[in-house]
Amino acid sequence: MEQMKLQELLEVTMKEELARYECIKNRSAVCPVPPNHIYVEPTNKCFLKCVMCTPKEIRGEPGEMPFELWVKIVDSLAKYNIKSPINLIGRGEPLVNRRLPDFVRYATEKGLETAIISNGVMLTEEYAIELLDAGMKKIQFSLHAHSDETYKKVTGVDAYEKVKNNLLGLLKLNKERYNGKCYINVMGVESHINRHESEEFVKYWQEQGVDRAFVTPIYSIQGDSNLADEAIEKIEEKTGAPLSKTRHKGCAYPWFFMSFRQDGTINPCPYDFKTQFNIGSVYDDDYDLMKVWNSDAMIKFRENHLNDDYSFCWSVNYNCEECEVPLAPHTYKGLDQYVDDFHIVFSREFAPVLKAAALADNMNGE
Repeated sequence: MEQMKLQELLEVTMKEELARYECIKNRSAVCPVPPNHIYVEPTNKCFLKCVMCTPKEIRGEPGEMPFELWVKIVDSLAKYNIKSPINLIGRGEPLVNRRLPDFVRYATEKGLETAIISNGVMLTEEYAIELLDAGMKKIQFSLHAHSDETYKKVTGVDAYEKVKNNLLGLLKLNKERYNGKCYINVMGVESHINRHESEEFVKYWQEQGVDRAFVTPIYSIQGDSNLADEAIEKIEEKTGAPLSKTRHKGCAYPWFFMSFRQDGTINPCPYDFKTQFNIGSVYDDDYDLMKVWNSDAMIKFRENHLNDDYSFCWSVNYNCEECEVPLAPHTYKGLDQYVDDFHIVFSREFAPVLKAAALADNMNGE
């Protein structure tokens, strides 16, 4: 797929996302456009022990995605001209899969943008150069702390200075060698352990020149997070009522999200670490992205969120009815939030792609 100019990319992307917006606004269970928030899991292995994550034993048999499977996934996404960055993340640390630069290069050759969400421990200058040379357009560090002491409490390891220096080095490298073409984020999952540092954390990294620095609330991860009770308690403080009595008006994830596990399984919820509900596999003989996206299972899944009847969700062991994610403020995961704040949703998802296109246009004298 030939590199689009900024205006053309903006036009086709906005047209597609307005179709999604209208679909959600009009409460249609069939989504006419492909997902725009896609996770592909290079591995489910991780060497950190983050307190808000899930026990390793529920994340499946440890493994790494083979390159051949990545090719099948990318080809299926390229068929539908996916505009948003393909996020290389799942239930593990993606940099553990050392073929990641090959993954990125193949996607780039197919005209797809790639992004990574990483703990940053392994992102040395050498590894960063490999990824940026291959065409990666967005890197997000999950840092979670603004001090050695807090970092160790959150992650279980003593690596704060290493990760901090890796991020500072990446910012310098991106500016001096790559003309700032990579969109760089840093974030923290906020809990009682690090909340006292949140404001200083965001301020510091904004001053260092990241494209975005933010903190996000902890989630219960379908009850499997080690801080699930705290996640539920915080949202109940916001809503003023127990989750069992707070009826959210539906989750927007079924209209924009899809995840590919390292074994090819396709999953519709980022918080289903056990993969209790899968909607197919890339290895299926009749696999097609849009066929899976609007399969009977996905339509039933969406209908439950539209009709306030979660019987199908319960049948696949999803307690969507009492999930706190659609109620979390400033995350725009509820159906009404998605529609009301569409401009914010759009800007967050496509800023990296549009930044890269703008830089390309400037370099070409457009």
